[in-house]
Amino acid sequence: MNVDILAIDALALATSSLALFFVARLKSTYFLGSRFFIALANLAFIILLIQNTAVDVGPVDRSTRLYFAMISVTVTSLGFASYMMKVNSRLTGLKGLSEFIMRPPTQFIVYLGIVAAWTALALGLNYNTYDPPLLVANFLLLVSFLCMPVLTFYRLSLGTRDPKAATSIKTISISWALFGLVAFVQALVPPSPIELYSSVQSSTQLANGALFALIAFALREPTVLSRMLVTPSQSDRGFYFGAAKSGVVIYNMESDRRRIVEEFLETGAESTDPIFCYVTKSEVPFYRVLLQEIYPQEAQQRESKVTIRPIESSGLDAISSMEVSKSRRELIDFGDLDVAQCRRFVEERHRIDQTGRSPQARVWTLSIDAGRKNVLDDIAKLDPSVTIVDLAANQNVFSQRLGTRHQSLLGTRILLEYDPVSGYEEVVKEFAGEFVSNVEPVAVFTNLGSPVYKQLQQRQNIRLFVFSSKISTPSRATEGQVLLPDRDTSLLIDAVDKVVQAHKGRHVAIVIEAFTDLILSQGFEKSYGVLSSIMEMAESGSSTALVLINNSCIDDMILQGLRGLFRYNLRYGQDGLRSIRSLQSSSQPSDKSEARIDDETTPSWSPVS
Repeated sequence: MNVDILAIDALALATSSLALFFVARLKSTYFLGSRFFIALANLAFIILLIQNTAVDVGPVDRSTRLYFAMISVTVTSLGFASYMMKVNSRLTGLKGLSEFIMRPPTQFIVYLGIVAAWTALALGLNYNTYDPPLLVANFLLLVSFLCMPVLTFYRLSLGTRDPKAATSIKTISISWALFGLVAFVQALVPPSPIELYSSVQSSTQLANGALFALIAFALREPTVLSRMLVTPSQSDRGFYFGAAKSGVVIYNMESDRRRIVEEFLETGAESTDPIFCYVTKSEVPFYRVLLQEIYPQEAQQRESKVTIRPIESSGLDAISSMEVSKSRRELIDFGDLDVAQCRRFVEERHRIDQTGRSPQARVWTLSIDAGRKNVLDDIAKLDPSVTIVDLAANQNVFSQRLGTRHQSLLGTRILLEYDPVSGYEEVVKEFAGEFVSNVEPVAVFTNLGSPVYKQLQQRQNIRLFVFSSKISTPSRATEGQVLLPDRDTSLLIDAVDKVVQAHKGRHVAIVIEAFTDLILSQGFEKSYGVLSSIMEMAESGSSTALVLINNSCIDDMILQGLRGLFRYNLRYGQDGLRSIRSLQSSSQPSDKSEARIDDETTPSWSPVS
C-alpha cells in the first residue's frame, strides 16, 4: 500500500466531492438546466475515483466495464449540457429536458451516435484501454468530444455580452477539453509496472478533480439575470413586436428608421430564411449602405441572404419562386411612394398570402401622413392581428412637459415625488412611451400589483422587473417580465448593470418605482448607497433614470438629501406636475421653491390617451 498514492486519491476524491456539493447547492444560475448534467458528469467521475481508491487500498479488481460506462455517462452528460445551453436560454427541469429531446440539434444526434458506438465497442468486446483497436476508438471519441460539445460551448462565449458569463463559459469549455485530453492520456498507460500505473491513475484523477472544482467555481460567477437579460430568448429579440408575426411601424422625419431595419435583421439573424426588403427605388442605395454598416465583416454573406428589391418593379408578374416561399421574412418600406401604389402593393401581398404562402414575418413601415390611413386600413384587413407601433406619436410627450426636447433628456437623472392617489402612473407611461417612440429600450423596476405595473404590464416593448415576496430567486414570468425577490438590493443593482450591458452603446430608460419600499425597509443610508451605485451605472452607460418617491411617507429631510443626486426634481400631486427649482435655498421646500409646469412653458398635464 503506497501512502503517497492513497493521499493523492483522497485529495482527488475530496476535491471532486466538494465540487459536486457546491454545484448541487447552487440555486438558479446563468447555466440553468445545463447545471444538472454538469453535476451528473461530476458524479460519474466520483464513482471512478471511489473505484480507483478501493483498488489502491486493498485487493479489489479494477472493473474496466465500470470505467467505460462512467466515461460514457460523463461525455453524454456534457453533450447535453452544451447543446441545451445553445438551443434555449430558458430550458430547465423535466419540462425543459423533454422540449429539448423532442427537437434535438442534428449535430447533437450525430454526437450521441458516436458515443453510443464507442460505448458498444468498449463494453461489448474484451479490450483493455491500451489495446490498439480501443485506442483508435478513444481518439475518435476525443476528437468528436472536442469538435462538437466543447467547441459548441466555447462559441457561446463569443456571442455573450456579459464579461463574467463569457469568462465562465470559456473556463468551463477549456476544462472540459483538458478533462478529455487527460482521460485519453490516462488510457494509454498499461497496468504494468503497477507502481507506475497507480501513480499515473492517481495523478490524472487529481488533475480531473481540480478541473471539476474549477468548473464549479465558474458556474457560480454569472447570475441568472445575465442569462435572462444579456442573452435574450429568440422570441424576446424583436424589440417592437415580441413574438408577433406581423407589424406596422408608423414613423416621421425624426424617427430612427435605421434602428427599425436593424431590429428586423437582427431578429432573423440566426434563421436561414431569406429576407426580402421591398423599398422605393430612391431608398435602395440607403438600404445597401445600411446593410454594409450593420454587418461590415459579413456584408457578402448577408447580401446573399438579404435581397433588396424596388417596390416599383416587384409586382406579381416579376416575383421569383423564392419570394413566395413560406420560409421568408419581408420588410416593406413605402417611403414616399404615392398612396395608390402603396394600396396596389398591399393588395398583391394579400393575393400571395391567399395562396397559402404567407411569410414567417412581415413588417410594414409607413411615414406619418393623413392620406395613408387607407393604406393602414388595407394592411389591417390583410392581417387583423397586426401589431401597430407608432413611433411618431410620443417622441417628446414627456420632455415637452419640462420645456425641452428628447435629446436633452438623454443621460439625465430625474426624481419624481408623487402623491399615491394622484394617478402618477400616467407620468411613467408617458416617460416610457417617449423612449419607445425614439426606438430606445425601457426597463421598469416596480412592485407586483402597483399602479405602474398595471399600467405597463401589457406593453411588449417595455421590460418589467417586478419585485415579489413569493419568490426567492429571479425567474422569468413572461417574455417581458422578470420576477425579483422582494427588497433584494444586490439583485436590483445587478439587474440594472445587466440592462446597461445588454444595450451597450444605446440610450436606455430606467424607471425605479420600488425605491420607497427600500427606504422604509432598509433605512436611508443603505438605500442612498444603492441609489448612488445605480445612478453611477446609468451615467456610465448614458442611460436616463427616473426614480419615483412616495412623498407622503418619506421625511422631508430624506427627500432633501436625495434631490442632490438628480438634475430634474419634479413633484406630481392632485394639482398636476411641479418642478422643484431652488434646492439649495433651504432645507425645507416651500411654495416659493416650487413652480408649476403650466401653460407658460408647456401644455398643462393631461392623462395619456
